[in-house]
Amino acid sequence: MLRELNRNSLVDRRATANLSFLHKLLDGSIDSPTHLSNINFKVPQRSFRSYTTFSIRNCSTNYGRNNPIYRMMHIANEQPLFLTWPKSSYYT
Repeated sequence: MLRELNRNSLVDRRATANLSFLHKLLDGSIDSPTHLSNINFKVPQRSFRSYTTFSIRNCSTNYGRNNPIYRMMHIANEQPLFLTWPKSSYYT
């Protein structure tokens, strides 16, 4: 039925909203130094073919795993071209 109405599932819409917020936070559209300070970029010591952009600490509880910032970084790591996406209506 979702396909017939040309709609995305709730999971897809939530992922899109998370990526949109993270993208706007990183490009400066959202001014929140507190949130920005919680983002950890992965900086490899050597040149590996690692496509993950963010470093996410391991959490021992569901509460920690579902932290919004960590959830956004995890979703962005699953999208290898996240930082190269052009700004478009996809993020509005």
